[in-house]
Amino acid sequence: MDVDNVNNVANNKTIFFSIQPNKEKEMVNQDKIQALKQISIVAYLETKCITYHSKRGNTLLFSSPFRDDSTPSFYVYLNDNKYHDFGSGESGGDIIQLATKFNNGSFTKAITELENMNLGITPAFSFAGQTKSISHSIVEIIEEKPLQHNALLNYLQSRSIDVSLGRLYLKEVIYEVKGKRWFGIGFMNDSGGYEIRNSINGIDIKTSTKPKTIRTIEISGSKSVNVFEGFFDFLSALSYFQLSKPNYSTIILNTLSLLPKAITTLSVFQRVNCFFDNDEAGKKAFHKCKEADLNVFDRSVIYSDFKDFNEFYCKRTKSCEIK
Repeated sequence: MDVDNVNNVANNKTIFFSIQPNKEKEMVNQDKIQALKQISIVAYLETKCITYHSKRGNTLLFSSPFRDDSTPSFYVYLNDNKYHDFGSGESGGDIIQLATKFNNGSFTKAITELENMNLGITPAFSFAGQTKSISHSIVEIIEEKPLQHNALLNYLQSRSIDVSLGRLYLKEVIYEVKGKRWFGIGFMNDSGGYEIRNSINGIDIKTSTKPKTIRTIEISGSKSVNVFEGFFDFLSALSYFQLSKPNYSTIILNTLSLLPKAITTLSVFQRVNCFFDNDEAGKKAFHKCKEADLNVFDRSVIYSDFKDFNEFYCKRTKSCEIK
């Protein structure tokens, strides 16, 4: 998420603006304008750390980002991707009008901001329900700190992970992609790199930093080892078994492509508990462990009717919608 101008927004200062002459708009290709209008207003507001207070059908209610607003009066209509700021007396409009207002009336700056958003890591409105991935080669960590932002805490809870548990293993990270700053939930690996996750308008954002490798949690005297594909499955397993730390040594691969690297480490244990996804890749990974002559046990039977442990745990706790 874009953290530029967060302080101004958080202080609820009124932003005065005037619309630039129409010739400014004429210089922008109309096809480009129509494409940018498809960017979700909700996603745009979330890049400014603005989240909704409540939902009425297909309408989200926000406190106005442009003034002190004790009662939410800034409405976003999901069906047509429009907004209305009832407290200002303005009729509202589309994403470009909103971005223009945020950019102090500059249409050009608004278009540039939306172009960066659409071509960066924030998915367009028409991509709803998908997952957006970003190459780790262009991601740079700027700051890391304890989890505290409400948007990230809400995302964590939407994945059925208790905040207190998440704070034991996760950080809030601010990172830069192509000159723009964003933030997300960070899971550190053994070499100090991060797996980063967030959600914008219901779309999961996935990225990572270099170096990309596994995360190892050692338990002294452990003769067994647990292996997970990703950290949400690991945290879901802890939640399911009501633990704050695993009983056995644990490896989170962060990607199945790192399994060959982990085989040597796994071979020193008497028992290997595999918590892989219930898909073709997960089955192949399990068989690779067997071919390496490891004493493996397929623990995916716990969530046999679901894609992975997190999906199973979400459904079990009924705290998030499985799509």
